[in-house]
Amino acid sequence: MSTDIFLYLLDQEIPTASEWSSCLQKEFGHEQFSDFSLRDFFGFLPCGKSGFEYLAYSVTPEEAAEYQINDFSFDFVVTLSAKDEAESKLALCSISILAKITGGMVCDPQTGTIYSASEAMNLARAKI
Repeated sequence: MSTDIFLYLLDQEIPTASEWSSCLQKEFGHEQFSDFSLRDFFGFLPCGKSGFEYLAYSVTPEEAAEYQINDFSFDFVVTLSAKDEAESKLALCSISILAKITGGMVCDPQTGTIYSASEAMNLARAKI
């Protein structure tokens, strides 16, 4: 069974992959592949001894309303998908760092819960 985790953010705040990887390494000690574009890449993203599926895309105002994020003016979504518990922990650490960098909001679509960057960081720290 796979699990997903979303990050809603502003396209203009998207960092480089190397910035994201560097922050992830400093905060959680995980090395992440960093030779890609966060806007255009999709597929398996190696991280640590494992990884997760990565997908990113722009959202329309209609989609933002459907996701109930239009109040935040977010126009971009990053989705990380994990197939097991180890990947889920890596994905949570990775997405919480990306939220911290971008000021985005993390969403657990399984529960519908939305977390601020600091809440997501605290949740990730508690899981590792």
